[in-house]
Amino acid sequence: LDTDSGLTLLIHLGMTGQLVLEDPSVSFQPHTHFLLSLRDLEKRLVYRDVRRFGRIALTPCSEAQYPKGVQRLGPEPREWTKEKFASLFKERRARIKSLLLDQRFMAGLGNIYADESLHRAGIHPLRRAREVSRHRLFRLHGAICEVLDEAIQNAMNRGVIVVAAAGNDGNPDDTFPAAIPGDATGLNRAARK
Repeated sequence: LDTDSGLTLLIHLGMTGQLVLEDPSVSFQPHTHFLLSLRDLEKRLVYRDVRRFGRIALTPCSEAQYPKGVQRLGPEPREWTKEKFASLFKERRARIKSLLLDQRFMAGLGNIYADESLHRAGIHPLRRAREVSRHRLFRLHGAICEVLDEAIQNAMNRGVIVVAAAGNDGNPDDTFPAAIPGDATGLNRAARK
């Protein structure tokens, strides 16, 4: 999130981190590690992380100075058409699940989402990527988008803020309601554009 003061708030959720928009009257929950008061909304942004794998930094950095881990993230699944998605696997010798989990290749999929997507597409996780048919890769692309849509909707229903819910053209508001009103939508891919 870029601020008016020229500082950028970088948030990496890790495996178990959550951003929640809540009323200031809500009592503090266990594993709360960061609070940001949003006076205009009369809400607070709360970061919770049971396992403490996430990171938060307020830094005077421009896009070119984002941490290398952020700069190395690959595109998100919705940034590719199904045809482009399928073509990327054509010459890959890696096992399909390993490739899906490689955040440099494609950002945003973790173990559970990769497993569910492969199951829905009918692809064995140990199969070599280049051996998967174009038709199955089309199905996989659709399954990944479905699984992520469901996860995002479930998180929003629980009051968890979705920070990387971009539609096909990169506009978070096209596919999902804005989780944070105003310009504070999109921390993942949007932070690298």
